[in-house]
Parts: sequence; structure tokens; C-alpha cells
Amino acid sequence: MPSDPIRLQVIDRIVEVLNGIQEGDTYFHSPRHVAKGFIAEPQGYPIYMVRSESGGDIEMHGDAQFAETFYVTINGRMQEIGDVVSPMERCLRDVRKAIDTDFRSGAAAGSLVTLATLVTFDAPPDISYDVDSNGPFAEFSQRVRITIFGEFGEL
Repeated sequence: MPSDPIRLQVIDRIVEVLNGIQEGDTYFHSPRHVAKGFIAEPQGYPIYMVRSESGGDIEMHGDAQFAETFYVTINGRMQEIGDVVSPMERCLRDVRKAIDTDFRSGAAAGSLVTLATLVTFDAPPDISYDVDSNGPFAEFSQRVRITIFGEFGEL
């Protein structure tokens, strides 16, 4: 069986990194659920949904070596009684810190730094607030720009 494309390996690693967030000295909130795609009926909060996005570019670098820049979006949702701004901002910080820490972790096998040459946040997140039958909630959508390098068939 062939290896998964590097893009998918990056997405899987982001899911793994977010699942590794544990409330304590480093992070504010442990996620209740992290998944690729969508979570239809969450069983608690916060939840994080990870998916690939359109856009980016591909450049050729030498003999059959390519650099591809693509985007991954992390959607987060949290629901609290009363103040939803504070937990939303804390969850967003947890997501950014976890991804940045993994990318800067050195050459740990499977880490983002071994899969990508660049992982960065180009812009602030889109944020929305609303109320449903369970009360007020907040959502964010954070886009992550990622550059990977390899043979075209590996990307």
C-alpha cells in the first residue's frame, strides 16, 4: 500500500496535535472532540473540525521537486452559559499554541516540522457569536498556511 499524500499526513498530524491538548499548566481547555470534516452532534465543548481548503500554489524546484502551499482551516465551537468570548479566545490560543509548538518541536518523528517547511497563520480568525436552544455559543475559523516539499506524486 502506498504512503498517504503529504497533504493528508499534515492534516492527520494537526488532528493528532489538537487531540493532544490537555487542560492544565500549558492549555486552558481539553477538546471534547476533534475530527476531520464536520461534527454534526457534539457531545460537549470545545470541538475542533479540521479540513483542507482551496487555494495555494505549486512551484517547481529542480529535478522533479515541488513546493506546494495549501490551506487548512480549523473551525472551533464552544458553548457556555453567559460569557462565550473568554472561552473562545482561550480555545483559539490553545489551537495556535499547539500547532506552533509542534512545528517548532525539532525533528520529532511525525511532527509538523518533519512534514512541512512552513506552517503559519496569515490572518486573524473569522469569529461569530449566536444563540441556539442550548444557549449562547461562539465559533471561530482559523486558516493555516502550509508549505510542503517533495516529488509531485508525494504531495
